[in-house]
Amino acid sequence: MNLGLNRTKVTLTPYSKNYPMLFKNESINLQKVFLESIVDIQHVGSTAMPLVCSKPIIDICLGVDTQTYQNYLPIQNNLKQLGYTFRHDFFDRKFFAKGPANCRTHYLHLAVYKGPQWLKMLKFRDTLNSNPHLAKQYNQLKLDLAAKYPNQRKLYTSSKAKFIDQMLNR
Repeated sequence: MNLGLNRTKVTLTPYSKNYPMLFKNESINLQKVFLESIVDIQHVGSTAMPLVCSKPIIDICLGVDTQTYQNYLPIQNNLKQLGYTFRHDFFDRKFFAKGPANCRTHYLHLAVYKGPQWLKMLKFRDTLNSNPHLAKQYNQLKLDLAAKYPNQRKLYTSSKAKFIDQMLNR
């Protein structure tokens, strides 16, 4: 199993039993660097969903307190030590990527622990993991969109939004 994908490509792979171990290894590395800054670390995204195919990129949600989230520059500097690059400051999370543009291996979402984005990511994962029917629907949507947008990651991602929003608002 190869981990990593070009940031503009959409290539989906079946779930791998290695994903939890890859997440655990990375979370250990993160804990060594951050120690008391981290409240919780969660494996999120499709690599945390056995019934859903995924891009071969491990998604991690790093939960921190509000003060740490607001003053995230020390975290950003520490993440550089682990190979992460700051990519975007969204309204409710800071987004980092690990690996060069032609081979992203990990995405890290820095969010306030138990804040709206934190809860949304965990609810999405947990709902699909507990509802095989919804997981199969989402899996098929992803396969269809990957076939339609193999070289347009932004369109692929934005096209999943309606399903995700509907599922979260149930």
